[in-house]
Amino acid sequence: MKRNAKTIIAGMIALAISHTAMADDIKVAVVGAMSGPIAQWGDMEFNGARQAIKDINAKGGIKGDKLVGVEYDDACDPKQAVAVANKIVNDGIKYVIGHLCSSSTQPASDIYEDEGILMISPGATNPELTQRGYQYIMRTAGLDSSQGPTAAKYILETVKPSASPSFTTNNSMAKGWHVRCRTG
Repeated sequence: MKRNAKTIIAGMIALAISHTAMADDIKVAVVGAMSGPIAQWGDMEFNGARQAIKDINAKGGIKGDKLVGVEYDDACDPKQAVAVANKIVNDGIKYVIGHLCSSSTQPASDIYEDEGILMISPGATNPELTQRGYQYIMRTAGLDSSQGPTAAKYILETVKPSASPSFTTNNSMAKGWHVRCRTG
């Protein structure tokens, strides 16, 4: 009986130790613009991700594992986004929040899809991003193809302007919005 109790206690200790050893940090890459012309949008993304990670960890993490955010700057530049995506692969990270801009999300998402890395973009609006049949690429933002017409309808029906000037910047999101607002 004494021997049985020792065996059970030893087994429980081994189980407790192995569970502690199995408890890992889950690294999540957070990618956006820390630099460049839309860094202020990147600030919002990074602050939101930090708070979400803090909140999840305060509630016990994911099945007891703590989330750790690893931040990367792609400056919303496609070439830099590819370099960042390759770094994330090399760092062994399997989850990505980002990229912020469609122009950087598109090329980075090809790498993530090939590597089986789950990516959720908080800001990419180009419809092509999720029309390619990729399994690991998702978004939380609406599409340019629906945002433009919705904005145009609101402006025409609520604001009712006598004239409607249109300005755009030279990036894929602005161009998509411009075309959709003009054509509805």
